[in-house]
Amino acid sequence: MYGRRQSMEKAYVRTEIQMTPQAEADFLIQEIRDTRSAYDNATVDKWRAQHLGMIGLRMSALVRAARKVLAAAHPTTQSDTDADQCTMLEARTSTYLNSASRLAATMEHEWPRDIQQEIDAQADDLIRDADAISAELAAIVARYPAP
Repeated sequence: MYGRRQSMEKAYVRTEIQMTPQAEADFLIQEIRDTRSAYDNATVDKWRAQHLGMIGLRMSALVRAARKVLAAAHPTTQSDTDADQCTMLEARTSTYLNSASRLAATMEHEWPRDIQQEIDAQADDLIRDADAISAELAAIVARYPAP
């Protein structure tokens, strides 16, 4: 049984789709937009909290994808400014993830109205940060079209 399972896993790995760095980045940008939309449509704080975390994880993956796009670009078109901006955005994404995880833990409980309003305001701030980070990453990726 174990040998069969192992061969099934190998078959799955062989059929895995390989995306270009640009396609991977574009896919992640769309995933972030979809998750952002799901966040907006969520009616329960627990769901909103999960979407906050998922947005952060996808932004982290997008930073890595943006770095791949930069690495795949022709050396004459690569920009040190974009590489530095990726480093800065990676730090902001890390801060976002830490803040989102703390806020998500808070959002999973019922709170009095005044505290709930403060939690909602913090979530709004986080979402604005996520939107800004995602837009900056998307702009970097857009400067390097697929060859």
